[in-house]
Amino acid sequence: MKIEWKFINGEVSALEVNDDSISGFIIESRKEENNLERKERYHCISLDGVDYKGEDFADYETPELITEQHLDNERIINALNTLTVIQKKRLLMLVSGLTVREIARIENKNYRSVYESIEGAKKKFLENF
Repeated sequence: MKIEWKFINGEVSALEVNDDSISGFIIESRKEENNLERKERYHCISLDGVDYKGEDFADYETPELITEQHLDNERIINALNTLTVIQKKRLLMLVSGLTVREIARIENKNYRSVYESIEGAKKKFLENF
């Protein structure tokens, strides 16, 4: 029996199978695969399915949450724009995980001046946020 495989790129590959049990197994597995594909094609999960199916089917992005995130992003950008270039740079370095000592070492500056600059930036940022 000759069995053909059709690939996504359009190529067709054929294989001659002499054993009937193997060719029967391949044909049956193709039927099962097609049936499963047909079932899954129209399968829908409601949002209530989270209670029964689990967290994988949950969608936590609601329009209200997205709008709130956009507003928060605008407020953050506006607050950052009130800072000087050096304050903004240092504050962003701090937020990315560097310590004040590391920032001072990178900029080759005194620890105390960097610390005061960052504290001033935090205060100014919070006033405008």
